[in-house]
Amino acid sequence: MECLKELCLDGTGIKELLSSIGHLRRLMLLNLKDYSKLESLPSSIGGCEFLKSLILSGYSKLKNFPESLQQLESLEELNLSETAITTPPSFIFHMKNLKFLSLQGCKRPPYRVRSHWRFISRPTQRLILNSMTLKLSAILSGLSSLKELNLDDCNLYDGAILDDIIRLSSLEKLRLSDNNFRTLPTTLGGLSKLTNLVLIDCKRLKSLPELLASIKLWLDGCGSLEAVSNSTTIFNSRVDGYICALNCFKLAEGNDAVTMLKRCIQEGAKVRTTNYHIIIPRSEIPKWFTNQTDDPSDSIIKIQLPPGFLIGRQLVGFAFCCVFFSNFDNKPRRGEHLSHASVIHGRNFYREFRRYDFHLEGKSTRGIHSKLKKCGAQMVYKQDLEEMDQTGDEQ
Repeated sequence: MECLKELCLDGTGIKELLSSIGHLRRLMLLNLKDYSKLESLPSSIGGCEFLKSLILSGYSKLKNFPESLQQLESLEELNLSETAITTPPSFIFHMKNLKFLSLQGCKRPPYRVRSHWRFISRPTQRLILNSMTLKLSAILSGLSSLKELNLDDCNLYDGAILDDIIRLSSLEKLRLSDNNFRTLPTTLGGLSKLTNLVLIDCKRLKSLPELLASIKLWLDGCGSLEAVSNSTTIFNSRVDGYICALNCFKLAEGNDAVTMLKRCIQEGAKVRTTNYHIIIPRSEIPKWFTNQTDDPSDSIIKIQLPPGFLIGRQLVGFAFCCVFFSNFDNKPRRGEHLSHASVIHGRNFYREFRRYDFHLEGKSTRGIHSKLKKCGAQMVYKQDLEEMDQTGDEQ
């Protein structure tokens, strides 16, 4: 048993984790997911010196940790989702090798309260839930190797995300969905390796700080969002950009979304290998798409290219746009998503295009709830980018 590397006890009815767990010195994975009957871990767990992954999600009675956990210097993954913890122990934030940390849903009422939940009035339930919030330590910055942080559904308000989050220099993915803050610290824009920011259903969020343009950003259901930073956005060529803002109607009302689209096209042109995708509420194709179709049965646009069309002009890329609508009979599930593709075919095209991969394909559009209304395609030239600065957002 001392050579055991993985131990999965998820969902079992075991009432006690024996202290002998500490003798499994070669153990690398310990999965105690949904281990609802235990209230604590044995201090001997600190003896698992090679442990890399500790999964305690759904450990609904867990409130405290043994201090011996700080001996797990090899730990890379710590999942505390849906536990009874509201103030994580400070030593967690000194785990220098930790790469994944999840505190999702760590705001639940104590077990003794939940066991009588159905007998508590709804107004009292709301008061209890509003009083429960995850308390983050100011020494979050000690996690210098952290790549993914999940703080979904932690009842976080303004000020809960601290400015020193910028010290998470390795952070690539940050999940903050289902929280109650109205703003986020400007230091988020300084996370140079951040590629994914998930803010789904942050219904009170009103604005975003300046962020890297090439970032995957999920804003679905942020109904109060009015603006994204109008500052000149830093463009990073490491990843493709993506913004999904379904049901962010205030963002569309202020035309900030169109401004954002233009800015991304302008900045993206500086890095020719970059793709940028934006999904926003809008009923029309922008006027600067000169090639459009409003026939829902025909999603193919053919652009006639006259001889010498590149003389005196520099092609920097292509822009595509479509208008679709969804008629959901039921509320969509969190796991449902929209997929799309743009396909360009060019055979025996002008020699000037030998340096481009002029054949792009992706998955076909699918979804029984979504229907196409209009689509547009546009070749973008360097001169067009200059003209964008001179036209208003209504274009």
